[in-house]
Amino acid sequence: MEKFLTWQWKGYKHRMFGSNFDLKSYLIRLFVLFLSISVHEWAHAYSAYRYGDDTAALQGRLTLNPLRHFEPVGLILILVGAPIAWARPVPINPNRFRSDVNRSQAMLWVSLSGITCNFLLAFTGSFLLYFMQFIYLQTGVAGSAFTVLQVVSEIALMMMLTNVFLGIFNLLPIPPLDGFELFSRILPRRLVWWLQTNTRMISSIMLMVIIFFRGGFSRFLNILASPVLYVLQWPWRTVFELLA
Repeated sequence: MEKFLTWQWKGYKHRMFGSNFDLKSYLIRLFVLFLSISVHEWAHAYSAYRYGDDTAALQGRLTLNPLRHFEPVGLILILVGAPIAWARPVPINPNRFRSDVNRSQAMLWVSLSGITCNFLLAFTGSFLLYFMQFIYLQTGVAGSAFTVLQVVSEIALMMMLTNVFLGIFNLLPIPPLDGFELFSRILPRRLVWWLQTNTRMISSIMLMVIIFFRGGFSRFLNILASPVLYVLQWPWRTVFELLA
């Protein structure tokens, strides 16, 4: 939840500086990242609010405005194209949940709400991508219309890939990521306690792994992402192939 890997599928990563700088791709990347991360954080705040905890709402986090979700360092890292960045964690206070709410189950759904929204955005991006391809194949658009179609297709592709990687990354069973709330229910209690006690050390190690072993970590995420991408694309690929 606190840290996000701003990952992109190999072949679609653009250098932010130098001769290969592409303003259009840079702006698309910023738009998709701001949207994806803001929706993720908003989902945490909204689901907690639905359970009765208004802590995040009172702090102005029940919004899609990205400026409300980023701290200065995390914002700068995204703007300069760094491989990692982070948003401010959404404050959740289970003690403020309604009395009729099962706190343990509520915390699980609050934790998974951000990941769920990331996969929904990825599914939407998949639809837009295949829809744009379908329009092109059926109409053969050219000129300015083709330029618009290209831009929408790139946004859709980036939305699909970015959100799949954000969702998978946050599902890792490592504190303070969202997936730990899920896997803590099936891991041995002593291991859960040790992980919770050493959260700061584990976060630092994870950050070092991402920075210094980026290639290997990228391949690891690619392996996890491949079946997810296939599942997300299969319905639209099937539908639009039938229509074509």
